[in-house]
Amino acid sequence: MALIALQEQLTFPLQELLRTSIEVRKTRVLFSRIFEYLDMPSQIKKISGAIVLNKKTVRGQVKLENVSFSYEGGSLLLSDITIDIPGGSHVAIVGATGSGKTTVGYLIAGLYEVDKGAIYVDSVDIRKLSSHSRTDILGVVSQDPYLLNGTIKENLLFANPQATDQELVTTAKITKLHDFIVSLPLQYDTPIGEHGYRFSGGEKQRLSLTRTLLRKPSIIIMDEATSALDTITERNLSIALNESINNVTTITIAHRLSTVRHADQIVVMNRGRVVEKGTHEELLEKNAYYAKLLESDKS
Repeated sequence: MALIALQEQLTFPLQELLRTSIEVRKTRVLFSRIFEYLDMPSQIKKISGAIVLNKKTVRGQVKLENVSFSYEGGSLLLSDITIDIPGGSHVAIVGATGSGKTTVGYLIAGLYEVDKGAIYVDSVDIRKLSSHSRTDILGVVSQDPYLLNGTIKENLLFANPQATDQELVTTAKITKLHDFIVSLPLQYDTPIGEHGYRFSGGEKQRLSLTRTLLRKPSIIIMDEATSALDTITERNLSIALNESINNVTTITIAHRLSTVRHADQIVVMNRGRVVEKGTHEELLEKNAYYAKLLESDKS
């Protein structure tokens, strides 16, 4: 009996040691990926005397002025793009696959540098902005977000460790995620799993959007960020964002047009050029390229 008792006493510490060893290996893999990303050469040239914008006073005005761009050694992807996005407005950039809309988002986010022309945030060329200012005022939500192997709460707090539980709940309600979370046995303490494998594509996208909103950026770029949602959920989310996000510039890059009709301005692209601009109603009245895209979107 004493031997059995001793074996039982030893088994639990060994199990804990094994579990800790597994977690350490997972953490090492995660950080190796992070450092691989950080070690990647930046496409943006570092400049001396970089400008730092005060996040509290940023208006969020974005302007692309005669922008042209091509990947190194490739053909021209964007040609003479001019878009004026007022601070606090919602602008949708739409077009067929290969039209260049996602590349516009990459350039605004500062992932690449334009070949010609310039992009301004509050009249400051983004090439002159400090890297801190770019990351502080810009939030990007992608189609295929990366989630940490932790709990829902840990993933959300990664963006803003100082956020309160009430802020988590309020933001998750905006993204139509809260009801789903509280339906889970562990609620906000639910493990996400490696790459978020426990959740659907739409749930992962809403988690990523919630995390970005918690950062409270002045400008949000949503690159096909709701593509995995069904049409009704996507529309309800779009309405909730329009009603809840104040004084934040929202740039939606979308292939599906059903949820961008309420945007303040819709920019229509084709083959690397802007071919139309206007509201949903104005573009329908023109009965040109946008109207054809909308018709094909319905079919």
